[in-house]
Amino acid sequence: MGKAANILSLVVAPPIRDFYFSRQRLSWLGASALASRLTNLGHNVKLLIAPTSTANITQVPLPSYFNYLKPFLNLPLPKEFSFFKGLYRLGPSLKDFAKTVASYQAQNIFISNFAYSYSDDAIKLATLIRQLQPDVNLTIGGAGTSVNPDYFLQTKLFDSVEIDKSCSALPTVLSEIPLPKNEVKLVTILSKGCPRSCSFCSNHLTQGKKFSHISEQQFLSLLAQKQKELTDKNLVCTQFDIEDDNLLLDKKFFLFVLKAINQYFPQAKIFCENGLDYLLLDETLIDLLKEHNFTQLNLALASVSPNTLLNLERKSNMDKLLKICNYANKLSIKPIVYFICGTKYDTPLHVIKAFKFIKAAKALPGISLFYPVPGLLGFEDFSIFKKGESHKTLSAAAYPWSKTLSTQTMVTSFILSRIFYNHQNSKYYFGRSNLSQYQNLTPTFFENLNLDMELIYRFFDSKII
Repeated sequence: MGKAANILSLVVAPPIRDFYFSRQRLSWLGASALASRLTNLGHNVKLLIAPTSTANITQVPLPSYFNYLKPFLNLPLPKEFSFFKGLYRLGPSLKDFAKTVASYQAQNIFISNFAYSYSDDAIKLATLIRQLQPDVNLTIGGAGTSVNPDYFLQTKLFDSVEIDKSCSALPTVLSEIPLPKNEVKLVTILSKGCPRSCSFCSNHLTQGKKFSHISEQQFLSLLAQKQKELTDKNLVCTQFDIEDDNLLLDKKFFLFVLKAINQYFPQAKIFCENGLDYLLLDETLIDLLKEHNFTQLNLALASVSPNTLLNLERKSNMDKLLKICNYANKLSIKPIVYFICGTKYDTPLHVIKAFKFIKAAKALPGISLFYPVPGLLGFEDFSIFKKGESHKTLSAAAYPWSKTLSTQTMVTSFILSRIFYNHQNSKYYFGRSNLSQYQNLTPTFFENLNLDMELIYRFFDSKII
């Protein structure tokens, strides 16, 4: 124990490149949990997070493998419903960050790779670190590594490639994201494992199918510790995001969590921004969500198509989802309904049907452009994931992995979803003063933009807005 405490270990989250970033993605729960675990084992640990805030964003050149996106970047559209403008780096350059990492002369370096999409940035960072510190003990891990460990082993850069195991310890960490003034947002994950096998999600691949969560006492200890830290720093928690996928599988524990958050952070609005399973919700539970400071309800429709849902291995009950949204609206809880665009069997008509359903539900639309990771159903052949092109598995990359919808159609769907979102937001949540700019739009506004005009005409003919 004493010897380990004298040896410095770094847990490193590399700079990443993407088309957009959001605050909740800056929580770095995996890296923080590993640092905490190593510290508890007696190691001398320092956590180095390259992407520390959305203020540290730099536009970078578009790699050649993204040339198919060039016609859709920087379209002359209002910011509120534009597609992405370009590729950006969050954090310093890989070269500068590698120098910072090497300056500590740590004996052990753990690189956290939380998503497969960022694998090549993690590998490039490892290459630069290895050049500066040839003898360092270099390990890489995280969900992005677990889905394709051979991708990292073949580089010969790493002394160890760690994969997430279903039997490994659960994360016990509350990550802190700064908000304006003296406020913070806390983010946590309290469970792991998923008994489902949805073909658009890798949780069952990386965490196993056995669901488990931390104990009530562990959670109370986390809250008490964080409350003291925030009080000492004169900070107030006003938002609390539970990122679990399946916490409703244990409703008793879920309700315990809500009550505990209210007890320790009574000013905090509670969110489940990664989504709640609407099949496990009912009116009584929604009443309790309202009671515990929920103002928003993130729900996953996935698809309106039976064939698509069958392919996704996703159960559905659209009548129930509609009732859930209507009841949430009555309680002034804002429902956001997400659907996936670009999966197998998907069609442009399914996009329009999803919009129609969301309109009937008086909800806000959320769209996710389909992306796979190695090992998902239909993507078991790892050779299709080309070396150096892991970024093409970003949702924002709009790559036609399933060959059902083109990049053009997916980009158009994304733009229409943003128009619809802003229309719904103005209609139901910000009054009607801003509605005219959306209601006066016509298909001619989008001509000569290289978009899917057939889909656009269907959108307006269907009177979505």
